[in-house]
Amino acid sequence: MQSWITEELCEVGLGDERLNQRYAVLLERLENQPSLSIPGSCKGWAETQAAYRFLSNPKVSREKILFPHIQATKQRMKSHPVVLCVEDTTFINFEGQRETPGLGPHTSTLEYGYFLHPLLAMTPEKLCLGTLHTHTWIRDNKFGKRYERAKKPIEEKESQRWIDGYRETCNIQKQMKDTRLVYIADRESDIYELFVEGITGEANWLIRAVRDRKTLETNKIREELANETSLGSLTLKLSHRKKRKRREANLKIFAKQLSLLGPNRYRLGRLPNVTVTAILAIEENPPAGEEPIDWLLITDMEVNSLEEALEKLQWYSCRWQIEIFFFTLKSGCQIEKLQLETLGRLESAVALYMIVAWRLLYIKMLHKKLPEISCDFIFEKEEWQVIYFIINKKPPPKTPPLLSEMVNMLAKLGGYLNRKNDSPPGIKTLWRGIQRARDLVSGYMAAKNMPETS
Repeated sequence: MQSWITEELCEVGLGDERLNQRYAVLLERLENQPSLSIPGSCKGWAETQAAYRFLSNPKVSREKILFPHIQATKQRMKSHPVVLCVEDTTFINFEGQRETPGLGPHTSTLEYGYFLHPLLAMTPEKLCLGTLHTHTWIRDNKFGKRYERAKKPIEEKESQRWIDGYRETCNIQKQMKDTRLVYIADRESDIYELFVEGITGEANWLIRAVRDRKTLETNKIREELANETSLGSLTLKLSHRKKRKRREANLKIFAKQLSLLGPNRYRLGRLPNVTVTAILAIEENPPAGEEPIDWLLITDMEVNSLEEALEKLQWYSCRWQIEIFFFTLKSGCQIEKLQLETLGRLESAVALYMIVAWRLLYIKMLHKKLPEISCDFIFEKEEWQVIYFIINKKPPPKTPPLLSEMVNMLAKLGGYLNRKNDSPPGIKTLWRGIQRARDLVSGYMAAKNMPETS
């Protein structure tokens, strides 16, 4: 059993020691072979049957599987002065399993599955510490028109999940005396009720605005900021994306504390006014044919200088890590190919893969942020020694290599060429390398323990 799994599951409590042991074994199998099916990850038919029995056991659920991981995440958080609690939604598409009870459609009937809404903890250096909370739901076929949904109270809308996520962050903040928590979410969380909740909440919050709301001065947020003097500028190196070329962008930074006018709600009347800080980072003179970078952030934190504004922008940029987490779950762990016949089994299996996806993301970012630490912080002795021998064709050293060296060796197993101008290995290359490494280590251990033939 890998030592990290023992530490991660130290607070597991499924009500049966055999279930606890099966949980640890199954997690190790899935982490060793993240992109294979459950039968492909397990060793033989008997172990595969045991895995299916585990997922079908009424004592096993998504919440109980994630409980020890959440407790371990909270322990990791306590060693950091600031932790960002990032929340977002993804749809897990089980299109081929429409007969599975409990699944539902996406915005159209072309996709069929359920929504997953996790809350992840990460440092301002983008090191993912783990999952803190998850919410799942199934959308009814009768989703309703927009004007019909607008008449419902927030508690009856899907939007309530953002407020619940912030409340969970506040609950955790009460347990963290020496760690400051900041709740971060994308434009879908631009909900006025969330601002109202944040007036008395224990945790700070920072969200990206999609609405140019009215202020008490009857202006809009952007009008207020346009009358302010710029705090300074920021130069960003933008990576290549589907609709954007690689380039440098020069952004002007504006910030102002202002009071928002509470909107009217159906049957509830006008919501209270709230005082917030608006931060605007907008690109001047973008290249022809390119959309300008335009970030409008709303927060409860004060911003009185360029340094404070840049800090909040940098924190928000960490939100992209949850997209990488979703990519790892779907493309690396292949969760949308699971075929487990019931919603409960699917949710339990996805919870297991969430821990696997966190581990992959943790290794990648730890290598990037702390490349000079010893690789035995992450890898077992047999693992790094076998990988070193396979890549370098010579006996491993007595002293473990640096983590940066070991991750590069893993990446080479996953197809990374490590040429002079190559970018650092990505998460996809890393999980391929880990999968090959586990096979090599298993083969080495089997050969080592094989009795001599007569």
